[in-house]
Amino acid sequence: MKIGFDGRCLLDDKLSGVGKYATYTLKEMINENPLDEFVVFASSFGGKNLENLSWLKKKPNVKLKIWRIPNKLLNLCFFLFNWPKMDFFTGTVDIFFMPNINFCALSKKNKNVLTIHDLSFEYFERFFSFKMRLWHFLVNPRRICRQCDELIAVSESTKEDLVNFYQINPEKISVAKKKKINSLIRFGLKKISEDNEEDLEAAKFVRDTYGLPERFILFLGNLEPRKNIVSVVLAFEELKMSNQRFVDLNLVLVGGNRWLNEELATLIKESAFRENIFLVGYIKDDDRKMIYRSAKVFVYPSFFEGYGYPPIEALILDVPVIASNNTSLAENLQTKAVLIDAFRPDEIRLALETLLEPSAG
Repeated sequence: MKIGFDGRCLLDDKLSGVGKYATYTLKEMINENPLDEFVVFASSFGGKNLENLSWLKKKPNVKLKIWRIPNKLLNLCFFLFNWPKMDFFTGTVDIFFMPNINFCALSKKNKNVLTIHDLSFEYFERFFSFKMRLWHFLVNPRRICRQCDELIAVSESTKEDLVNFYQINPEKISVAKKKKINSLIRFGLKKISEDNEEDLEAAKFVRDTYGLPERFILFLGNLEPRKNIVSVVLAFEELKMSNQRFVDLNLVLVGGNRWLNEELATLIKESAFRENIFLVGYIKDDDRKMIYRSAKVFVYPSFFEGYGYPPIEALILDVPVIASNNTSLAENLQTKAVLIDAFRPDEIRLALETLLEPSAG
């Protein structure tokens, strides 16, 4: 079988959850199907980030199709003319797999399969910048979903959204197995050391590298309104004010500063505890594991998630997790995490106090 794979998201500067999902999924598909041929399509006019695909050159059953077309021009052609079709770039394939929504012109000569992570942009427009809302409008996810032969939802929650919001036939949607996705996440964290002394030394080295304190609450993800980081900061402030035993406690926010974060920036700037709040930005993938392991608690009170990779990563690494009781988070975490109402910062504070109290002081 010949399988085309849309690898454009693999060339992003910093791989988000979607990019990591695409990477892990492609690796698994290639390794588990050595007799199939894979054609990976990507476009980079200036050759930017092509090193992200270098590992594919070592795979005997993979062909790379790198086109030097500006992505804005390519997207314009897809939008205005529904051309060129995706098989123009990959050649004839049996299946064309898209790991995420993107501008495209699907061919009817092959089966088209698309992974849908979430429809947060449909439910919470206010959480997205004008540029992001325009992007989704032009891409038209509803049309692409209806054109595809099969959709893969990363959770039951996402499947329900596709049926209810886009009126997609549920028989056309399969749900990715949680065990499969979680094994991909575990694979992404690489080998977990069983040597506690080695872990302690590595964790200290990583903390020192980023200038992090020894005792902290951790949030890891894109800094954007949907992630509800404002409530994390408010809960942290309440916790610090309410109990002197948390005087040495800090808050570490790891992730790229994306869009509409003016409220968060102002809140941190005016906070009485701003010296205890660390904005780290992006980190190296290899350092993620040790930053998780250094945290006392991981908090993820997102308003909406298609799957929620970071809290699963934290649980794999035995870090206590506080997360929202909505969408896929409730579905995937169940009793493994403390679930709270994302709209109530006081619940986040109480959960933090409960999990931190035994180690306070």
